[in-house]
Amino acid sequence: MEDSHLGDADITSRFSVQRLAWEDDNGWHYLGFDVSESRTFKDARKVCRWVKKCVKCSGLSPIRPCRNCGNTQFTGISITGSSSPGISCSRCRLAAARWECKGFRCSNPYDSTLGELYHPICFIATAVLENPLASELTLLRRFRRELERSQTGLLFTRGYDRVSPWLASIVSRSPVARHTARLLVVRPALLLARWLTPGAGNTATDTKRS
Repeated sequence: MEDSHLGDADITSRFSVQRLAWEDDNGWHYLGFDVSESRTFKDARKVCRWVKKCVKCSGLSPIRPCRNCGNTQFTGISITGSSSPGISCSRCRLAAARWECKGFRCSNPYDSTLGELYHPICFIATAVLENPLASELTLLRRFRRELERSQTGLLFTRGYDRVSPWLASIVSRSPVARHTARLLVVRPALLLARWLTPGAGNTATDTKRS
């Protein structure tokens, strides 16, 4: 199945590269993700949460389910003979280190081109920090993925998704509201994320957004 590019410059600006593997004092950790997850943006368009970005044409393409078994869950993996980690199907273990852009037919490594699409105003932390490049947002997105591994955490994040656009729109209008939300919501969330998220101390600031 051929990939279709996802969009315009406005959508592309909401792309955040995610690391497939990182190392800390406890050893190596690998990213896990589910490509069936999606987000509904403010303009009511629904796009894939997990996408890949071509290094040559900057086009975004959705990460498809496994072509071998149809599974939607993947994890980062070290691949023998490859200088960078790739992705592996969590069911049949089919793995790949690179993918081909259908636009320019160029080969791309998964490690530096896979990421998430997000809508800045839908997250309270983005409204508070006023900077979509903030490293704190990378940590909070990783913390969210950790929460979604449990049923309780998944229910919590779904509830958050229902109220966060409304709250973020209020916070973004007022310096006082931003300061209050920073003290009561964002700062405690960051402390909890650093405590509970593997490799949080080594979370890199994403400098490759476009």
